[in-house]
Amino acid sequence: MSLDTPSPVSGPSWTVTMFSLTNELLAGKRSATDLIHDVLDLGITTHIEVDGFQGFSSFPAVNSEEICRFRMAMDHRSAHPTILGVYTDPATRRGGVFAVDEVAEFLAVQIRAASALGFETARIAFGVPAKVLELMVPLLESREIQLVQEVQASVGPDSPQLHSQLDTLDRLGSHCLGLLLDTSTSMPALPVSYLRQLRSGGVEDWLVDALEIQWTEHGAEPLRSEIHRQLPKLSPQAANLLMMPLLRFGHTPIHHWDALLPRFAAFHFKYWDLEDSDQRVSAPILHLLNCLKLNGFSGPVVSEWGGHEWCELEDMTGVEMVQRHHQLCMAPADATRR
Repeated sequence: MSLDTPSPVSGPSWTVTMFSLTNELLAGKRSATDLIHDVLDLGITTHIEVDGFQGFSSFPAVNSEEICRFRMAMDHRSAHPTILGVYTDPATRRGGVFAVDEVAEFLAVQIRAASALGFETARIAFGVPAKVLELMVPLLESREIQLVQEVQASVGPDSPQLHSQLDTLDRLGSHCLGLLLDTSTSMPALPVSYLRQLRSGGVEDWLVDALEIQWTEHGAEPLRSEIHRQLPKLSPQAANLLMMPLLRFGHTPIHHWDALLPRFAAFHFKYWDLEDSDQRVSAPILHLLNCLKLNGFSGPVVSEWGGHEWCELEDMTGVEMVQRHHQLCMAPADATRR
């Protein structure tokens, strides 16, 4: 059963991001196109999201050969290039920060690439300056591509930065500008495999226990100073993982987003593992699916596995996780129909 058709949730198109196959891409044993075929062979979707720099060697100015090869692969499988991950460049050049027009031009190159590759939507990190968005509107509207900013991690429905962006989108008034909500904002509990990895990486048990206990009510903020104190004792990888509750995870209850759901054009169903005995993985996703069905939402919902941050390819494959995630999300719908 596929979410490409309306049967399970009456509207949303189940999409798979190739970011879930990061470990396979890094291994380099199969091409990005081969891996897309592996996902399509699962029979759960014909809608694909690709990260520009991961998926195309000539990105951002994708060459004609790569465009042709990708479009032929999509057409051959009756697949739909749905979302392309794009970026503004926050780096410095010649000792100075990129000017607004330089950022806009760098982004414009990627929008043209998205159009040439056949994508309907370009996804970018949250917080694009209003002037850059304004400069992009004519190009987006001429190419009929929507640019969505990804709201994730610690950004909440009451965040001043979010409402500032909403005000900007209202002022610019273009149907080609929007937002994407990532469920990393709404994690009821920390991932089981993540907590296990912290312990094996040398983080002291008392801190891991405290993180787990504090998370539901207060998140990691009360432990910020303790986290920073422990960082010098850890390997770089373990230190990066320990910072994730402060930077990459959010604990806003998913129903707090309900009133704002109509403002989102797409959704990332982010998961880090599938250890779900207490519904820490499935509860936010199933809540969203029910709300989107009731609201008649017809845009993409994207399955995105982030557990390759600490899982190796030999532990589990991205293809396996994509398939199991779909089964987890569809099981309640199947049970209801029975």
